[in-house]
Amino acid sequence: IASPGERVQLSVIRSRPAYIGFISNPTEKAQLTAVERRAECISLISKPAVKVQLMAVLKDTAHIASIKEPAEKVQLAAVQKNPEYIRHIESPTVKVQHMAIQGNADTLRHIKSPADTVQLAAVQAKGETIRYVSEPSEVVQLAAVRSNPLNIRYIENPTEKVQFSVLHADREAAALISSPSEAVRKQAEEMYGLKLEKQEKPADRAGIFRNTAHTQKKDRTEYAIHAKTFRQAG
Repeated sequence: IASPGERVQLSVIRSRPAYIGFISNPTEKAQLTAVERRAECISLISKPAVKVQLMAVLKDTAHIASIKEPAEKVQLAAVQKNPEYIRHIESPTVKVQHMAIQGNADTLRHIKSPADTVQLAAVQAKGETIRYVSEPSEVVQLAAVRSNPLNIRYIENPTEKVQFSVLHADREAAALISSPSEAVRKQAEEMYGLKLEKQEKPADRAGIFRNTAHTQKKDRTEYAIHAKTFRQAG
C-alpha cells in the first residue's frame, strides 16, 4: 500500500515495530507506537516528531545520535543525563552548550563553534579548556591565564595585555609565551634576565577538532548500519 491510513499503520506496527521504516510518512501516533515498543525504531524514522524524539532519548540517551536535527528540548534531555552526549549533536543551541559545560567543562572539545559566552564559562570553570578554542577573545585568554598562568602555552597568539599579565604573574609561564611582543621581550629581560623567543605552535587544536568530527561521523555510520540491520530483522 503506497500511503496506508493510520489504522493500517498501527495494525502493522503493533506487531512489527521495525516496519515503521517502510512507511514514508507515518503519523505521529504510529511513530510513538513504534518507539514505545522498541526505542531503536527512532533510527528508522526520517523526520520524527518532537514527542517521538523525546520518548526515544528518555528511554536511552544514546538514541540522540540517530536524530539528525533534534529539537532543543530533546538536546537538553540528552545533555542533562550525560554532558558527553553533546558530541552527537551537530548544531547544539547555546542553551544546550551551556548545560554541557556546566556538567563537564571538557565537553567544550565536542562543540564545533562554541558561543563566546560558552567559551568563557568553560575556561572560568577549567582554564586548560582554552586549548579547545581556535581563536579565543582577549577576555577568554585572560580568564585562562588568571586561572593558571601556565595556560599561556595553549594560546597561539596571545594579546599583549595577556602576555603582560602572564609576565607579571609567573616567570616560568612567561617563558612559554608564543610570539612575544617587543615590549614584553624587553620587560622580561629586565625583570628576569629572560630572553623570550618565538615558541613552537601550541597543542594541535586542528587535531582535536578532526578527532571530534571523526567520532561524530563514526557514531552516525554505526547507527546507519544498525538501522539497516534492524530493518531487515523486522
